[in-house]
Amino acid sequence: MVYNPMNPVFISMTLGLLGTSVIHLSKGFMAYGLNPRKVRAKKTIYILGILLNFTNPFWVIVSNRFSPTPYYTSMYGFGLLPLLVYSRIFLGQKFRPHEVASIVSIIIGTTFLGYSQIVSGVPSMYTPNPRNIVVFALGWIVGGPLILSALGKTKIPFQEVAFGFFAGGMAALDAVLKGIAQSTKAGSGFLPTSPLGWIIFVGSFLGALGAFVLIQWSYLRHCRPAMMGSVYDVSYTTLPFFILAVFRGFSLISIPLILGLGFLFLGVIVALGSPKILSPEYPQ
Repeated sequence: MVYNPMNPVFISMTLGLLGTSVIHLSKGFMAYGLNPRKVRAKKTIYILGILLNFTNPFWVIVSNRFSPTPYYTSMYGFGLLPLLVYSRIFLGQKFRPHEVASIVSIIIGTTFLGYSQIVSGVPSMYTPNPRNIVVFALGWIVGGPLILSALGKTKIPFQEVAFGFFAGGMAALDAVLKGIAQSTKAGSGFLPTSPLGWIIFVGSFLGALGAFVLIQWSYLRHCRPAMMGSVYDVSYTTLPFFILAVFRGFSLISIPLILGLGFLFLGVIVALGSPKILSPEYPQ
């Protein structure tokens, strides 16, 4: 596919880049606002972070108008770059070499994932029977918090992975359900055109709300935004692909996609792969 900034696919991916930068920085703002230390304008920055975080569904709604949801979600790993810089400068967080390698691996994986979609294409989000996807989404939204409740005494790196996995999945389900609600046989619009579409559209906001709540919860558990956010991105970018593969019969096999998924999951493995994580002196 030749690059054309007016091509609907590239419009969606550009919106993905803009959206991911805003949403990732909002995570840093919220973490700053919840910092127990006395810092200037803490409440103002926290409120700004909340407002920016709640723009996530609107980026998705606009993007879905142009192209299927995975084009938008595949760009999300790039938002780790501004969040990493913000976390280092304003939150004073230091990252071990294997943690930096994890984030870089996830950004590379996102690049391959986006390229795979440009090369092979993604089918429409329209499906005559979205019931199975809705049931899957409800199971994720209910089951995620239950599992996280049982991890309260585990080490911080494991909690960062768990919170990122379930929060990213909830945000991905918000995007996927909106994509389904906005799609018809004739194409896609800004708003649903059927009663069922409106029910799915309104219900999709539960995913966005759930992701927001889990993010706040992770900060109260002392999870670091950049590390939690890196796993969040893996879940957010890959779940729409698997949903299409399982419920739509979408063929996932391509070399760029395999490389993308490989780097994404390698990033999670590297994040937890240091022997220091298992040592008593590692942060709890």
